[in-house]
Amino acid sequence: MRRILLIMVLCFLAVASTGCKKARLRAQLKELMGSTIVLPEKITCVYNGEAFPMPDSIRNKVRLIVYLDSTECASCRISHLESYHHLFHLSEETGAFEVMMLLSNIELYGVPLSRYVMDQELEHPVYVDVENKFLQLNPSIPVDEKKLHAFLTDEIGVPIFVGDPSVSEGMFQLFMDKVNSIVQ
Repeated sequence: MRRILLIMVLCFLAVASTGCKKARLRAQLKELMGSTIVLPEKITCVYNGEAFPMPDSIRNKVRLIVYLDSTECASCRISHLESYHHLFHLSEETGAFEVMMLLSNIELYGVPLSRYVMDQELEHPVYVDVENKFLQLNPSIPVDEKKLHAFLTDEIGVPIFVGDPSVSEGMFQLFMDKVNSIVQ
């Protein structure tokens, strides 16, 4: 009888903790969707082997921001940027949004991130948060929930879609629905 009671208590705790995680994620998503994403003043754009300040014109456009902070393996994510190629192509084709791969400024193998990215000769622009202020300026972005580090914002920075469209076909279709509503 004690064993059955113990099993029931463990099952209850498992179900309760899963529900709490989902509720917390829902609350974080609601807070993020109700916020305005602010870009730091000092952002460097690395493109075609050059580094230069981010053009101001990007600040007032619909943007798909994919933020990579210092807790993620930056060299791994940089080496997998080709998984975003179709999004860059879609951006160029529709003109409906800009793709902004935003990385926190760290050193990789003793080399500043912007120099490391320049040496990679990437096909698409990558942005570096020079002073690592992005999360500080946007407290509604949960540090520990990487699922909420990619979002499409409108021209003034309000998130209109949250999630990384490159992670699954379902997420990509939801993203396309939002892009199509912008284009029309």
